Amino acid sequence: MLIAYFDESWDQTQKKILAIAGIMGLWEQWDKIEWRWRELLNKYNIAYYRANEAEGAYGQFEKPPWLAR
Repeated sequence: MLIAYFDESWDQTQKKILAIAGIMGLWEQWDKIEWRWRELLNKYNIAYYRANEAEGAYGQFEKPPWLAR
């Protein structure tokens, strides 16, 4: 079975820049690395990671220890 993850990003006005990326692999390949990612999410008590949320300290990062206000 193939497993894939995709993501997109764009500039603030959503007019000039659009980037799309993806990664695919067989389940056996994902099984070797995905547990490490889940372990990190659990360690830091977050359900997912979004760079813009981490950078702006909102969403899941709106609470200590992430929020440094």
